[in-house]
Amino acid sequence: MGVFQLLMAFYFTFNFLYSIREFEIVSEVYYFILQVILMFIPVFYLYILSITKSDFRFRKAYSIHFLPAIGIGFLNIPYLLASPAEKLNFISHTNSNPGNGSMYSYLFAVYMVGIFGIYTAQLIYYSVMAFRVYRNHKIYIANRYSYTENINLDWILVSIMSFVIFFLFNDIFYLIGFRGQIITQVIYIVSMLGTTLYVGYRGLQQYDINHSTQNTDFINSKEKNTAGNSVKINTTINCLDNTILNNDNHEYINVEKQDNIKKYSGSTLTEQQKTVLISKLHLLMQDEKIFFNSKLSIEDVAVKLDTNSKYISQIINETFNKNFYNFINSYRIEEAKILLLSEENAKYSILGIAQTVGFVSKSAFNSAFKRFTGLTPSAFKNNETKADS
Repeated sequence: MGVFQLLMAFYFTFNFLYSIREFEIVSEVYYFILQVILMFIPVFYLYILSITKSDFRFRKAYSIHFLPAIGIGFLNIPYLLASPAEKLNFISHTNSNPGNGSMYSYLFAVYMVGIFGIYTAQLIYYSVMAFRVYRNHKIYIANRYSYTENINLDWILVSIMSFVIFFLFNDIFYLIGFRGQIITQVIYIVSMLGTTLYVGYRGLQQYDINHSTQNTDFINSKEKNTAGNSVKINTTINCLDNTILNNDNHEYINVEKQDNIKKYSGSTLTEQQKTVLISKLHLLMQDEKIFFNSKLSIEDVAVKLDTNSKYISQIINETFNKNFYNFINSYRIEEAKILLLSEENAKYSILGIAQTVGFVSKSAFNSAFKRFTGLTPSAFKNNETKADS
């Protein structure tokens, strides 16, 4: 993201110098501008990979993304060999009164190929690739986290769409000769600057989920309940290994779905182990109310149950036909429904109840509540109150 912002800073500086007609300065740095432009999208794409791939390291293979920029650099070498007068003539007449010289025609052709050919192809290709990363990442976090704030990539999708729309209109304005208008230049700069600042701001907010995924404060503080209740819960969990293994009629053993059977066909988790883990998981949810932790991850649950996250994901997918995000939030919503209807909690706001049951924000709570109940929290409370009266 830092590299991306530096490239954008160079680009904005170049455009500013051009707009105030500092052509001599612009002519000295023009050779680099096409390369900078053709590095925008690949660098941004690599940033997306860096925040979604747990094993991301910049490898030599990633250098292929910069071949178009390098290629344009070679094609533009004649510009470096041109005289200062030829450079100045090319810079000052590119958009208004083209000359007829072969040097000018060649450089202008390179410019058109770079901006309207290669850059447009990059925009299409990387938009498709970024959308695939976005889709896979959305599935990934839904299976591992009970929240999405500052770890989802919705803002990336907005940014990509903004860039696509912006450059589409920019190219159209250029081709019809409208780009030289003052109002067009103002819209161009404001739009680009706004998008760049938005990307930088959201990038700073983005959590790095590739490191320290477990909530260590939550894990280290073993229980939030009383000491006596904690001992009782842990004792019950430990006893499950010896008691439930003999219960062949456990209510959750018959719910495997065909797609999950295929997905986990290579799993070493036995039916008896599933039974034990399911019961342990219920104790964590119902007695410990582990879902109150707003930053709960599947790794946190795995540590509490002394197993691995893959097994937890498997039993949630197979048994409840849900991802981890929906599984945890279903418990939060059920708890919220109780609190909303409790007279003791009437003094608390919707946000207060949302945070109590583990939601980070009111918007996330409202969205989840409506998805599970079909109503907003306020509407649910009003309907239940009217029904009781």
